[in-house]
Amino acid sequence: MLNTILGRKQRLPATVTPPELARMMRRYGIGAPDIDSMGCTEDFAGAWRACAACDRKPQCREWLDLAPPMDIPLFCCNENFFNRVKHAKANRPPRA
Repeated sequence: MLNTILGRKQRLPATVTPPELARMMRRYGIGAPDIDSMGCTEDFAGAWRACAACDRKPQCREWLDLAPPMDIPLFCCNENFFNRVKHAKANRPPRA
C-alpha cells in the first residue's frame, strides 16, 4: 500500500509510524520538516521499515524509558540514520 510520508508516496504498510521511531525522533529534536529540508525522506522511509521490522523493541523501549538523551544506542538498527540527520541538522546554517 502507498502511504504519503512528507508529501511523497512511499510503499509502507498502512500503519502509523512505529512508536519507538517517533520517540527517538522527539528525543533528538528531529521533526518531519527537518527530514524533508535535509533531503532525508528516502532515508526516513528506510528507517521506518527497519524500525517496524525490528526484533529489539523491548530493549529499545527500556532504553528510551531509562537512558538519558545521549548517543544513539549501538543496538538500534537506525543508528546511522539518526546520526546522519543529527549531524546534518547541527551543521545546517541558521535560519535568516
